[in-house]
Amino acid sequence: MSPDPKKDDMYIALIKFVKEKTLETGVMTLKDGTDYLKENDRGITDQTAMHFFTAVAPRDAEIGTSGERQNYRLSINSYFHLLEFEELQEAREPL
Repeated sequence: MSPDPKKDDMYIALIKFVKEKTLETGVMTLKDGTDYLKENDRGITDQTAMHFFTAVAPRDAEIGTSGERQNYRLSINSYFHLLEFEELQEAREPL
């Protein structure tokens, strides 16, 4: 299920984006997440985008940093929010 900020709530779209991005590469950077938010929500500031992204995908202490890049992963809470959202969407589909 690809993120679609036009169809989904921005929070859900961001969770889907982080999930897909981390499935591809294992981790992502703060810049990846904030760039995604700024591309899809024109009114968002850099600081708001950073806070929003780090709430969904906190820095992964196990991975740490690689050079200048801090690595982030989807939080377990955000993952379960996505599962609940997808289950609700399936339940709403007509039989």
